[in-house]
Amino acid sequence: MCEFSKYSQDGKQLMCKLTMRPCIYRKYCKKVEGIIHTDNWDECYYRNNELKHQIPEGSNYIRFQKNGFLYVEVDDDTVIKIKNTIGEQVENYIFLKKYRGEYRISLTPFLKRKSKNNNENN
Repeated sequence: MCEFSKYSQDGKQLMCKLTMRPCIYRKYCKKVEGIIHTDNWDECYYRNNELKHQIPEGSNYIRFQKNGFLYVEVDDDTVIKIKNTIGEQVENYIFLKKYRGEYRISLTPFLKRKSKNNNENN
């Protein structure tokens, strides 16, 4: 369930804490006899925008995960599909490094290596 939603006091509406309006990713479920999230609630613009502001500096926001792939924002206009080589459920961000034309991913920042030229001069 979305961490930014809550039920109204009467329990009849699923409310968004960010917009203070009814969540647009909701449906009525006969099984639970109440309102629940739809399957694509993780695509919510308001939720994703809020989560983007909570990630560590230098990391990239993961929009969603599907079939072993991560859909990662490289910048505001670009989302790339990357194989999840970490092998576990990733939170909402990763660190990216482009190496020989391919992206590498990590849960922690990549260490910066000293170049050979710097080592020879020291």
